[in-house]
Amino acid sequence: MQTFIESGVLADLRKGSMETFAENLAEAATEKLGEDVSVFATHRDHAFGTAGDRVVKLTWTRTVDGTEIHVEDAEVPVITGETVDKFVAKKLRETVDSLMGGDLEISRTQLRAVVGHILPDGHYWASDGIKIAEDVLAEKPQWLAVYEDEDGRKAIRKAVHGMLGETEGMVPRTPYSRIPEKRLVEFSTEIRESLTRISELLSGLPDQLKDLEFSEDEAEDIELAAARDSIAEESSTLERAVVVALRFLGEEDLPQAAKFHDILAERLKPMLVVGRFLARLGSDTQNSGENQDASSP
Repeated sequence: MQTFIESGVLADLRKGSMETFAENLAEAATEKLGEDVSVFATHRDHAFGTAGDRVVKLTWTRTVDGTEIHVEDAEVPVITGETVDKFVAKKLRETVDSLMGGDLEISRTQLRAVVGHILPDGHYWASDGIKIAEDVLAEKPQWLAVYEDEDGRKAIRKAVHGMLGETEGMVPRTPYSRIPEKRLVEFSTEIRESLTRISELLSGLPDQLKDLEFSEDEAEDIELAAARDSIAEESSTLERAVVVALRFLGEEDLPQAAKFHDILAERLKPMLVVGRFLARLGSDTQNSGENQDASSP
């Protein structure tokens, strides 16, 4: 059975209450900041609230004209939609460490703090990104089939001969997997920077190829169009894999990340070469068409 209080009686009961004060404080702070403020903790001489994606501290002073509100950043770390996955990853690592150390009580507390934020398809480990890449790299897409064909490879490398060294030279060369694991921490920053560079190169491929058009009638053109599409699809997936791996990469992941880096670098070289070949082929085809149009009566 629900209990109701008459509105007038309720208003009298709330007069001078901390709840009413907190509501008035939030309204005054909202007006001062120009954005919604929600108070969640009220103390005798200060309060804390949220404004957007930050926590603010509210204080007040009495003046002859009334109460003056002061708002400042509380410098309290917050978890947003953009950082919740890193928060979950951190707590999961701490939980595993506690379990390994035999502290079951702490591990249960840590797990309860994140269980509501864990998504079935979420990524919380560097190995999640590496697994995405491994699944892709295990396949043989159309662009790679074209490149691994002996005649196809000769034709491709001949077509981009003047740009071959420049194209392959864009890919990071250091073979980090050959460095002893105990020394990899010394190269942690380099590995991150190198993986970031690989990610940048991968991200540029779809845009480079998106405007290329091939005939739908000729068998060779159909094959080249399939190669174009497979490069765009693979590069997008691999870029996402690198971003995930980098987001959660810790020192304990460096041996796996070093191998991941080297495998990606080896795959990226021919991918860039085929991409350059297709771009040049598309450019030549477009120029030929324009010249033909210009010469038509």
